[in-house]
Order: sequence, then structure tokens, then C-alpha cells
Amino acid sequence: MGSGANKQVPTFYGPKASQRPRSPTQTDNPMAIKTVDMDRLAAMTGNLYESVSILSKRSRQISTNVKNELDDKLAYFEGFEQELEDPRFQEEQTKVSIEYEVKPEPTEMAVNEMLAGDVYFRKPTEEDQELFL
Repeated sequence: MGSGANKQVPTFYGPKASQRPRSPTQTDNPMAIKTVDMDRLAAMTGNLYESVSILSKRSRQISTNVKNELDDKLAYFEGFEQELEDPRFQEEQTKVSIEYEVKPEPTEMAVNEMLAGDVYFRKPTEEDQELFL
């Protein structure tokens, strides 16, 4: 008798993968990476580096705004020490957190805004540069 003849296959209990509840961050597309037309971004400013710099700054602005919104909404729950044990209260707090987890990343939002033409930027003039010297 070989050691592999009586080997048992482990049994997994619970719903099949297709029946499991999906987390809010999962997407229908298994490959959620989107390509960005870098030539189009470079054409908007005339230089790819400037476009990336603008996107970086806009992404930071969006990230800061989203974080401030989340902090403001979660600040509501700070004064309720005993009530935090109440399941309804925890559910409300979880809903707020999940709402922000589902939102797209700030970089993705910045790229979409730039491609849609919603980002305002300008090149500094010589007068502006002299102010900083």
C-alpha cells in the first residue's frame, strides 16, 4: 500500500466562490487596470513631466479633501462612548467607512478630471517667477 493511495482531499465548507458575497472593493473586471494615453496627457501641457506634475498636485488636493470629509463624518461618532457598543451605531460607522473605500483612488480621479478638461492650470509668467526669487 502506497502512502498516496489513501490520501483524502480536504473538504471546504461554506458557499462556493460564485455564491460568496462580494466585497465593495471588488469589480466585475478581474483586470481593473486601465491604460492612459500618455501622448494625450503630454499634448495638454506640451510636456509629459508637466502633466504628471499637475496630476500629482491635483491628486494630493483630492486626497486631502476626501480625508477631511471622512474625518468630519467620523467626528460625529467621537462623543458616543457607550453607544458605540450598539450594533446600529457600529453599522452606521461601517457604512461611512465603506462609502469611502468604494470611491476611486485620488490619482484615478485626477487623471479623469484632466482628460475631461476639468483641471485648471497655467504656466507661471516671468513676473510670477520674479516674485518667488
